[in-house]
Amino acid sequence: MMRKISFRTFGSRIFIIFLFSFIGISIILSFIYYQVTSKQLEDTISDAAMKNVKQASEHIDLLLQGYESLSKSIITNTDIQNLVGKHSNNSAVKAINDRTITNAIGAIYYAWEDVISIHVLSNDGAAYSYGALTQVVNPNYMTLDWYKQLQHSEGETVWFGMETDSLIDTSRKGEVFAFGRKLYNLTRTESVGVVIIEMRTNILQNILQNANITEYTETYLVEQGIIKGGRNSQLFQQVAVGLESATSVGKMKRVDDHFIVRYPQNINDWELVSLTESSIIKIEIVQFRQYFMIITLSLVILSMIFAILISVHVTSPFKKLRIYMRKVTLGNFEEIPIMNSYVELESLTGAYNQMVRKLDELFVQMREMTESERIAQIHALQSQINPHFLYNTLDMIYWTLDEGENEKLGEIVLALSSMFRYSSNWENHADVTLREELEQIKAYALITQMRFGEKLVFDWKIDPDVLDVCIPKMSLQPIVENAVIHGVGEGGGEIKIAAYLLDSVVHISITDHGKGMDQATLERLNALFTQAEVKIDSSENSLKVGIGLVNVHKRIVYRYGMKYGLSITSSGLNSGSIVIFTLPYQSTQHTMMRLE
Repeated sequence: MMRKISFRTFGSRIFIIFLFSFIGISIILSFIYYQVTSKQLEDTISDAAMKNVKQASEHIDLLLQGYESLSKSIITNTDIQNLVGKHSNNSAVKAINDRTITNAIGAIYYAWEDVISIHVLSNDGAAYSYGALTQVVNPNYMTLDWYKQLQHSEGETVWFGMETDSLIDTSRKGEVFAFGRKLYNLTRTESVGVVIIEMRTNILQNILQNANITEYTETYLVEQGIIKGGRNSQLFQQVAVGLESATSVGKMKRVDDHFIVRYPQNINDWELVSLTESSIIKIEIVQFRQYFMIITLSLVILSMIFAILISVHVTSPFKKLRIYMRKVTLGNFEEIPIMNSYVELESLTGAYNQMVRKLDELFVQMREMTESERIAQIHALQSQINPHFLYNTLDMIYWTLDEGENEKLGEIVLALSSMFRYSSNWENHADVTLREELEQIKAYALITQMRFGEKLVFDWKIDPDVLDVCIPKMSLQPIVENAVIHGVGEGGGEIKIAAYLLDSVVHISITDHGKGMDQATLERLNALFTQAEVKIDSSENSLKVGIGLVNVHKRIVYRYGMKYGLSITSSGLNSGSIVIFTLPYQSTQHTMMRLE
C-alpha cells in the first residue's frame, strides 16, 4: 500500500522550496537568455544586413559609374555631335551622315556586352538606333514622360531604372535598365537631341540578390518611394508606406513584420532598401525554443533530483533525532551520538542529551525518593513497635498505675495512640505542615519526659510564621529521637527545638547538650550527607546514625534541591550537637498545588 505523502513534513517542505526555487530561477534565467538571444539575433541580422547593403551599394555605384561613362562616350563623340541635327539637301550627303552616326553608335554598342540598345533622337525627329535587328521605334516617343525628362535636364545623366519593357522599342519585351542624357552640339552650343540607352538587368539583379541576407529578404533601388530596381514590387508597396518617417538612412529598424535597411547611393538620389521578414527571427526563435524546452526540462529534472538529495541530506539527522525521541517515550533514555552536520542541530542534540540525562537522573531520584519514603514509613513503624520503646512505655504505664496517677496515664495513652495513628497514615501525601509534625514530636516528648522525669527538658522556640510550612512527614522525629537516645542518653539533659525564617529559608534546629561527638564522627556524618546528594548505598545501617538521618537528608534533597537538607555541628565530646534542618519557605496551599 502506497504511503500517503504529507506536505507538512520538514523534508517535503524543503523539497518543495528547493524545487520551486530552482524552477523559478530556471524560468527567470531562461527568460533573460531568451531576451538576450533575441536581441543578439536581431543585432546579428542588422549587422549582416547593413554589411550586405553597404557592399551592394558600392557595387551599384561602380556599375552606374560605368553606365555614366558609356553615356559620356556617346555625347562626346565628334561625329555624333556634329552630324545629329545637321540638315543637308543633298540626299547622298544625308545618307553618308546617317551612316556615319550609325557606325559611331555601333562601335560603342559592341564595346559593351550588356547593352541592349542605344538610341540617338534628334530634335527634328530623326532617330538613330543600334541593337536588335527588329527594332520598332515608338513614333510618339516625344509625348512620353521619359523624353520630356531628358529635354528638361541640364546635360546630367537621367536614371530611369528598371523597366518591365523597352521605353522606345515597341517590339522589345522584357526587363531593361534605362538611362539617358541630353545631346549638345558643342560648336553651336545648343541641344540637338537626346540619347536613351537600355541595358540588360542581370548584373544589377545579381548585385541586389547578393545583398539579400536570407531567402526572406528582398532588396530594391528606390527613388522617393518609387522602385528603380528590384522585383516583387507589391511587397515593397505594402511595406513602403511611411518608409521615410519610419526608418533612418544607414540604420535598420523594424516596421510591421519586416526589418528595413536604407542606404544612400553616392552617384544619384537613389537609396538601396533591404526588406527582411521578421519571421526569420521567429524561425530561429522556434528552433531555439525547442532547444530551450529540452534544456529547461533537463534543468527541472536535475532540480527535482537535487532537491530530493538536499531534502534527504538535510532531514536525515532530524530523522535520527526523531527515532531517539521515540525511544524516550518507551522509557529508553539513550543519548544521541553527536552528529557532525549542522551547528544548530549539534546544539539541539546537545540540549536533547542534556534533557535525557536530566530525565534519567530525575527518574532515578524518583525511584530512590519512593524507596526513601518507604524506608521512612518502615522506620516510623519500627520506631513505634520497637520492643525497647514499647517496653519502656508499658513499664512507665505500669508504674503510673501503681502510683495512681490516672490523669498522666491518660495523657500517655493518648500520646501513644496519636503517634501510632500519625505514623501509620500515609494515604494522602508524604507531606505535612510543620504544625502537624510538631504535634507528633510533642507527643513523643511527652512520653519520653514521663519516662525520664525532670532529667529531660524540651525547650520550644517556634516562629508562628513557619507553622504552615510543608515538610516531609516523619522527618523531625528521627532527629529528635536521635538527640534523646544518642545525645542526652539515660543521664538526661536539655533538648532545644527552634524554627525560624531567614532569607526565605526555613531553619529548624534540634540542639542537645549531651555527649556530642568527636571531629572524625562529625566529618563521617556530614560526608554521608554529601554523598547522599549524588548516591547513597541503601545497605548503610541508618540506625547507627540516629534512625535514618541520611534518609531524611535524601528526602529533603530530592524534594527541594541540593541547597537544602541536614547539617550537623558539634564542638566536641560532651559539648552537645546541633542538627540544622533547612527547606524553602512555602505555604501548605502552594506546596499541595505543586504536588498535584
